[in-house]
Amino acid sequence: SSLDIGVYRVIKPWTEGSGVYKPSTIAAPSEISWVNQPLFDPQPVTQFTPGEGVNKWIEVDITPLVQAWLSGTPNNGLMLKPVGNLSGRTPQAQYGFYSREHGDIEKRPALVLSH
Repeated sequence: SSLDIGVYRVIKPWTEGSGVYKPSTIAAPSEISWVNQPLFDPQPVTQFTPGEGVNKWIEVDITPLVQAWLSGTPNNGLMLKPVGNLSGRTPQAQYGFYSREHGDIEKRPALVLSH
């Protein structure tokens, strides 16, 4: 199965890695948990379907978001999440994405200028 993933603009400043996300587990530094999920614009900037396969690059055009930042909209980051509301009828899909903290610098996400 595949699920559409949206890229959402984070609209308020937030702090990474604070709070408790399991009864006795404290979020580690730089870890995002549900208790500190940032506020975001409910309308995705864009969306994509990662598809099948592992260890592959996915290119997503976020030009409108970057243009907004350059025009003065505060840059509080972006968030990836499924598009729409999930329910028991939503097809099952699981995706993992490397973060900026990944040990292999070649696998970290990159913002690329295209012409």
